[in-house]
Amino acid sequence: MDTRDKIISLADVSTALANGEWVAVVSGFDPMTVFEAERLAELGKDRKLLAVVLEEDGTLLEASARAALVAALRDVYAVTIASPQSWQAMLKQNPAMKVIEDPTADAARRNAFVEMVLTKQQLR
Repeated sequence: MDTRDKIISLADVSTALANGEWVAVVSGFDPMTVFEAERLAELGKDRKLLAVVLEEDGTLLEASARAALVAALRDVYAVTIASPQSWQAMLKQNPAMKVIEDPTADAARRNAFVEMVLTKQQLR
């Protein structure tokens, strides 16, 4: 299976979410780490998992590359790319949708990763 087929447009998300119970995890997924993969596996245990990859400035990878990495995870059913503003209207149309978003924790994980790389490369 080409896992990139899991990447759907924001316009197609409503159709995809019509069946089953879903949880949406909204994040930059920048970078995709083992911690993020384990977190998604845990969050997707009881529901189908939609990953919303945010288009943001200053990321380590482009949104399409991050989406491909997230889509490669077996616990992820679907991935979409959205701006920080556009995903909210779409997901709020589905009141049964459980939405998980924590931009503060995302930023902390990204900063910790950058610090780890800089330290290992003896740049700090």
